[in-house]
Amino acid sequence: MNLDSLLLGAATLAAVAALLCFAFAALRAGRYPARSCPRCRYDLAGAGPPPLTCPECGRVTNDERGLRRPRFARFGFRFGLLLLLLALTLLGWRFRGSIIRVALGPWRQLDAVTQGPWEVRLLERRDPTETPPEMPRRVEVCFAGDIVFVMEGFHLRAGAATLGLAAASPGPDAWPPPPRYPVATDSTRLPAAGSPGMLGDGDGDGRPDLAIEDPSAGSGGYTTTYLFSLEPTGTVVPTAILENAFMVRNDNDSAFDAIGFDPQYAYRWTSGAGSPRPRLVLAPDGSVPRSNWTCDAEAMRLASPSETQWNALLERVREGAARAAAETTPGESVSSEPWLAPLLASFCHLAYGGHPDLAWMFLAEAWPTGALVRGNPPLDREAFAAELAEALAASPCAEVLGFPGGPPPGPALPDSPHR
Repeated sequence: MNLDSLLLGAATLAAVAALLCFAFAALRAGRYPARSCPRCRYDLAGAGPPPLTCPECGRVTNDERGLRRPRFARFGFRFGLLLLLLALTLLGWRFRGSIIRVALGPWRQLDAVTQGPWEVRLLERRDPTETPPEMPRRVEVCFAGDIVFVMEGFHLRAGAATLGLAAASPGPDAWPPPPRYPVATDSTRLPAAGSPGMLGDGDGDGRPDLAIEDPSAGSGGYTTTYLFSLEPTGTVVPTAILENAFMVRNDNDSAFDAIGFDPQYAYRWTSGAGSPRPRLVLAPDGSVPRSNWTCDAEAMRLASPSETQWNALLERVREGAARAAAETTPGESVSSEPWLAPLLASFCHLAYGGHPDLAWMFLAEAWPTGALVRGNPPLDREAFAAELAEALAASPCAEVLGFPGGPPPGPALPDSPHR
């Protein structure tokens, strides 16, 4: 039996006991004389008009109403009131969530921002246990005081992050350089209360836009961002749906930039922790004011690594291969994850950073001699490269970044120019 059931049962017992006390007090009062002392109930039927002094207890009564028979006996009535108060207290605790929602409303406001006639509110249910758990948050868009758009979801966020640098590079030989945008899991990237980041011109058409993020609860952290244009007439118009992406903005700029992540490689050859998530910079395709967004290859471009940086990337893969061999029990197959995860990460940084040829060269040089990747059958370097080329071809940036294509043709992958 849970606590709610116990509270409801105890409240019922207390209420029944209170009713019994009231009934007892009423029956007890019925036995009193029709005209009696209000203190000791001595019969004063023939004592004359008030004021009267009770010969039994000495109580002086100045009003005829004080001599009348009461409806309830005093002790039983008071005890019944205490039991009724206890029952109401227990019921109030049992249904406290409903009482709070009735008194204060079902939603509490987390954030709000106003821009001209527009106001955007981010709300959260006061008691999510009493409502559908998949819809605990709500975004309300108001125009001139009237609610014109509502969106509910699992953990909606409204607004764009403030543009900022990621953590500083650990050293001069580190590659790739830190991204210009915050990472998706950085909790500090969300706008402060009342931040103008909740509204801005996301697609460059001169109208204020609203970005609403709808993150999933999965381990992959998948996020869908919906972009809406707020029209001067008070209409909210959907303009874009960005899969696995979120919005950021410059400190001194109301425009939004969209940062996404390519999920093509999640759990494909490595675990979730080892799967690369190449960063995508998205921008309106420019065909019409309201349009889909596409990859911005120039914004994603990275400087090619120096020879020292290249060798450092190779060393990470070699260290992973050595660790995998040392941690393998004799007779068991060697795990590919310790070396494949850093190899894939560097490959994707090169390919999505504008250097697909260098990415294939890195794969050729970094692949441990004779190594195999899990598969049915296990994949050698050439077979793995063919699967990787298929994944690249399915990327949303395939055409913009020079995918598909895969490794250059030939009997083997090319050698690295750094060799």
